[in-house]
Amino acid sequence: MKLFNKFLSWAVAKAKKSRLLQNLAEKPISIDKLPQMGVFVDSGKRSHILYQNLREIIKPGSSKASSIKPIVKNNAFYLQKLEEADLDLASIHPLIQATGKKLENAVVLEIGCDIGSFCCTLAKHGAEQITGTDTSEYKSSSTNDDRRLIQTTLEDERKLLVDLSKSTSVVFKEDDICKSSLPSDTFDIVFSFDVLEHLSNPKNAFFHIQRILKPGGIAIHRYNPFFSINGGHSACTLDFLWGHVRLNSEDFVKYLEQIRPHELEYAKAFYFNGLNRMSLRDMKDFSTEVGLEVLGSLQFGKEQTMRMFNRDIWEECHVNYKNICMEDLVSSKVVVIQKKYE
Repeated sequence: MKLFNKFLSWAVAKAKKSRLLQNLAEKPISIDKLPQMGVFVDSGKRSHILYQNLREIIKPGSSKASSIKPIVKNNAFYLQKLEEADLDLASIHPLIQATGKKLENAVVLEIGCDIGSFCCTLAKHGAEQITGTDTSEYKSSSTNDDRRLIQTTLEDERKLLVDLSKSTSVVFKEDDICKSSLPSDTFDIVFSFDVLEHLSNPKNAFFHIQRILKPGGIAIHRYNPFFSINGGHSACTLDFLWGHVRLNSEDFVKYLEQIRPHELEYAKAFYFNGLNRMSLRDMKDFSTEVGLEVLGSLQFGKEQTMRMFNRDIWEECHVNYKNICMEDLVSSKVVVIQKKYE
């Protein structure tokens, strides 16, 4: 009995310690301890205190958003990308199995494949045919970069990755899923990673996903919604919490002109052409309207984020975007599983 009581005391103490560590890890960002770098007054006469280093805390890499350097093409970089793709697949593989689907011998599509690392990973897991699509038109309009240069760079990187991974079952195509020309009833599984938030017309994209899936086929998407605390994706992350949502488009441009003029054109292109405003409710409604059953909408956020949420933030965001709910603001990652009716 004494031994049991000792064990029980140890277990309780460990649980308390774990909770303490969790609380420390999820503490709100100490905004008041950050150096202030001025105040921005929006068109509604609301004053927003701007905090130094907040962008970098919310979205690491934000401060370098306007000076992205070309990718260094070496084997170490691409091997790392393949390892990251392995982790991506491992994280969603249970969901594939839960739907009754298998990668083995499947005909698979990845939308927004970029350099193609995930496609090459799928090839290692027995998929019969893998197609990776992307659109250089989107990349050009959202970054102001030359479209032909973008396409040439992607082709070079994809070839290098295919050679490195020895993936013989992968093909790449230029295709915009919002107006896709891919054949109907073709794919068993459609994937996308960090793509849904960038679609120019999400409803059209879902229509084409439904069209190109085989009856009973599934689509799995993981994305970082615009409305989340880090949904500004570096270029549009501001110096106060949820700033990209709390400001309307006119104030956003005014903010850039006053506070970050050196990033003006880059950030404007991304804000207007690189990010859609699809809410969680929209996502479900669009899916249903085009004939896709939503098997799951898994929302992930940090307790830290919820602890920084308040009434002013909610009201200012909701004034600009009537279609959102609180889940949109506190969910930094969403995984959606759709199924085409048989």
